[in-house]
Amino acid sequence: MNILFIGTLPPHPGGSAIMNWQVVRGLSLRGHRCRALAPMASNADGKTGALADALADVDVTRFPVAHFVVSEDRFAETYLEAEGAEVIPRQQALVKDDRPDLVIFGREIYLLHVLEAFRAQNIPTVLIAHDGSLPQRYLTGRFTQAVGSKLLQHFHSVTRVVAVAAHLLNSWKKVGLRNIMLIPNAIDGSTFSPCPKDLRLLNTLQIRKDATVAMHASNLKAVKRPMDVVLSAREALEHNRGLVYVVVGDGIFRARMEEMCRKEQIAECFRFTGWVPRDSVPALLNLADMVIMPSEEEGRCLVCLEAQACSKLVLAADIPAARDMIVDGKNGLLFRLGDISELTQKTLHAAANPALRLQIGAQARQSALSWSLEDMVSAYESVIQEVASQKTNDTERA
Repeated sequence: MNILFIGTLPPHPGGSAIMNWQVVRGLSLRGHRCRALAPMASNADGKTGALADALADVDVTRFPVAHFVVSEDRFAETYLEAEGAEVIPRQQALVKDDRPDLVIFGREIYLLHVLEAFRAQNIPTVLIAHDGSLPQRYLTGRFTQAVGSKLLQHFHSVTRVVAVAAHLLNSWKKVGLRNIMLIPNAIDGSTFSPCPKDLRLLNTLQIRKDATVAMHASNLKAVKRPMDVVLSAREALEHNRGLVYVVVGDGIFRARMEEMCRKEQIAECFRFTGWVPRDSVPALLNLADMVIMPSEEEGRCLVCLEAQACSKLVLAADIPAARDMIVDGKNGLLFRLGDISELTQKTLHAAANPALRLQIGAQARQSALSWSLEDMVSAYESVIQEVASQKTNDTERA
């Protein structure tokens, strides 16, 4: 099948770009012809590691953007206009002489630019809905009312919407979306698997062998609540100075985190790695004794899946996305969203109980791998075949 993908791909930061790559690469390996149209920021550092090699088999057309935007809450009208001016002519050129059988959107906002053009040409479309926010926020707060309403209309106009997590599926159904189905995100359990801590990496990060490592990995934006990690660390370190906090990733809150660490005189207990190559992530996760995710919104959190596959205890805020993945006390730990005291108490409890971490970690890996990467790609392949078949049948009846 001739597939055109429009959305984020590495080196775009964030889990949705990586999951898009997994889908496109998986379909390409199964014999489908995949082309892609994806953004590239002028300041991108290209830290993709093995992903760049894997994308070599996909014909990727890049369009320039001023900077990468990791979630819809940072879009501005001027950004949308500039982005559309780059996307639309490239989409037209890609389709003009090589009509795709189907188009997959890997980012919700791109519907605004080109969905109507594909509908006019009777080309079926599939949207991968990654956004972890409630659907109602498309109508209030993130855009002007006109833009939000149009985006929601486009959700109804896509041939098929794929929700990447059960809580997203349920939320969209509550606002009347019917053309939607669930395909949960998955990860490679051979790449992300438990292994001993890398002594050289510990040395590089200047972490003692006997330290208890609490890790947070994200793009450090507001909905990830990264400051909760520092606030909790301030309390936890009063009781356990053997804790070391490793923050993987970068974003607008990094400078604030570092400033608070200095102010609270706990900077020596923190390590900030910035963005790292993708193929370095498994070794970093295996340094952790626990992974802390205080987010207020998630789709199906890639870091949580990867940490669980590495048999790590994930300590997450009790939000719908976390409840999709974690049964408290069985394959992870949950704490009340924004409750620094409970986060601290559970951090200290996990740090003091290595047997508990091992027990929960074993259950975590089992649950993370209950739905495999091959299962995920097979599900997407079934969807595109079904959507393309429906279009063919509709054409024959006409």
